Amino acid sequence: MKIIYRLLSVLLLSIMIYVISFFFVFMKPLTVGYCLDAYKKKQAYLSTFTGSKIVIVAGSNGLFSHSAKAIEEETGINCVNYSVSADMGIDFILEKTKEVIREGDIVIMPLEYEFYGQGKKAVIFSVMGNNYISQYERSYLFKFGIEKTLASLFSFDLKYMISSVIEMGLTSKGFQRRFNIDTLNQNGDMIGHTKEKSAAYESFIRQIPEIKPPYKLLSETPYSCIVIQDFLKWCKNRNVKVYGSLPTTFDDEAHDERIITRIKDIYLGAGQDFIELPNHSQYPRSCFYDTGYHLNFETQQLHSRVIAGLIPHRQTDSAAN
Repeated sequence: MKIIYRLLSVLLLSIMIYVISFFFVFMKPLTVGYCLDAYKKKQAYLSTFTGSKIVIVAGSNGLFSHSAKAIEEETGINCVNYSVSADMGIDFILEKTKEVIREGDIVIMPLEYEFYGQGKKAVIFSVMGNNYISQYERSYLFKFGIEKTLASLFSFDLKYMISSVIEMGLTSKGFQRRFNIDTLNQNGDMIGHTKEKSAAYESFIRQIPEIKPPYKLLSETPYSCIVIQDFLKWCKNRNVKVYGSLPTTFDDEAHDERIITRIKDIYLGAGQDFIELPNHSQYPRSCFYDTGYHLNFETQQLHSRVIAGLIPHRQTDSAAN
């Protein structure tokens, strides 16, 4: 019996050390913490809105390749870019969006292609999102079910500890990431990633493979698609209009029309709509900044204005406000 008590004592002590270490001590301010700061900046702009609005929702493709400011200028409707990082996970990204959308709003969703091909395990064990929930927004611990709760609580490891020490050390010396909240405009768009600055990544962009939509969509409906459809239906029930659209990628080869149709059907089947550009949002490699999802600033502006021109301006009351 004493051995059992000792084992329990060691277990409880280990849990206490784990919780104190990863919930309160070892933070990653440059990566995970950045998302909290980014959300706060976007929410500050949202607080100035009256009437209906447009909200852009995606990972970094939404952040770099789409401009809420340009869409706002083109439509006359208040617009915020609520995109952060795809590593936050599709379940958290969409649940977080529910906090800020209201009846009469428009949501534009240029989701990354990986979000249409993830199984349940990939969604639940989205490490960065789980880290973020445990450290910065613990109210989300109980919004996704027990599996996600446990995955979030125990999402930390020795690698995270080492990385956090490095990030906290760099932060104490005044170091900032290449892109941070200072490179977000008030609408929440990423700025500063100009064609001129993209020259530093030209060789990398030439070598990386083209991003393709997942072929598994032709034979199955991945768990991530069910998560997306549930969000679309939630919006439909609240009179929120959603426009899906394709993420921006290289134009090396045309995407398979069958897969594009399957992606469109996710939105249309939930009573929502889809914006499909003639080029399927594919552009020459020279239009990209540092990854196969990130347009440079100049092309971001052009792409966003084309998207804006395809949105019916039914929320004109916000422009009057």
